Amino acid sequence: MKSLWNSLPRAFALALIGLAVGLSGCGGGGGSTDSGDSATPVAISETNATDVASTAMLAGNASSTTSLSDGFVTGVEGTQAMPAPTIRLIELAIAQAKRLNDLSATPGAVTGVQASETVLCDVSGTVTAFYNVQTLNSVSPGDTVGLTFTNCRMDADFLIKGGMAITINSYSGNFLPNGSMSTSLALSNFYMNFAGATFNANGTMTIDTTASSSGSHSVVRSDSYSYGVSYNGTNASIAFSDYELDMTTDTASATVTWTERTHFSADFPSFHGSGDITTLTPMVESSAGITAGKLQVAGDNSTLYMTFQPGNQVHLELDSDNDGDIDYENTKNVYELNPLSELF
Repeated sequence: MKSLWNSLPRAFALALIGLAVGLSGCGGGGGSTDSGDSATPVAISETNATDVASTAMLAGNASSTTSLSDGFVTGVEGTQAMPAPTIRLIELAIAQAKRLNDLSATPGAVTGVQASETVLCDVSGTVTAFYNVQTLNSVSPGDTVGLTFTNCRMDADFLIKGGMAITINSYSGNFLPNGSMSTSLALSNFYMNFAGATFNANGTMTIDTTASSSGSHSVVRSDSYSYGVSYNGTNASIAFSDYELDMTTDTASATVTWTERTHFSADFPSFHGSGDITTLTPMVESSAGITAGKLQVAGDNSTLYMTFQPGNQVHLELDSDNDGDIDYENTKNVYELNPLSELF
């Protein structure tokens, strides 16, 4: 009998494996994703403005490397210091959607398939694959596929625990180039350890993507998700709520434009606290980096404005008491604004 593991719908298997690999590429991880959802709203001052800006760079996806998968936007490769996991999820969603076109139709395929199977990992532990799909060789709304890892060691340096699942809400087209897809992603105590660097995540989100020859439009929404990273004994974590990221890619200009709003609560080596991020002017990124855009970070009776300029510059303006006057301003290079620099 054909193994369930081997007969997983290829699109889903690629999506889940791609997600795992993509997330691991977002920087290590580990420890707990408890970033302190009850963290005190940060009172932004001249002293901590740079640390707040660094955190906002990550939380606001401004630290992304926006080279969309499979050259979806040819030539776009950000020059920022590290990738942002949320944008990485969009990249993966687009890439996996395009690969759905590789599915081969089989006449008379069995419908209404629900099954699970547990197999041994390469070194130790197990992974359980499960799915509830309409057919094994196409994608339909409501299809769900997931993986649960139990101390699954792929090799001496690679350990995975926890679970992830993807549900298709809607799907049309073949993404060559036209198509649209809505998926829901759930991460449950998902944990990866690779050569001492670890990543862990929890939460749910929906990813809606529409593609055409001119580019793509993606929207990510989440009521709650969090992730943590760890390396060399140093931990960092961040949690999001009321999250929405709206991103558009343009093939002709090789640019990515996005807006975001979210509440965040972070626990980094140099920052602990919470705040709210709003995009005042859409962020624009090309091969030259982020060339335009303005973020607002609202703290405890204080507001920090971050205006992105050509040449990887970010102009910071602080209203420390919300009286409408700018009390402090400075210009930083984006490479100076990395909240995880103490980890890696």
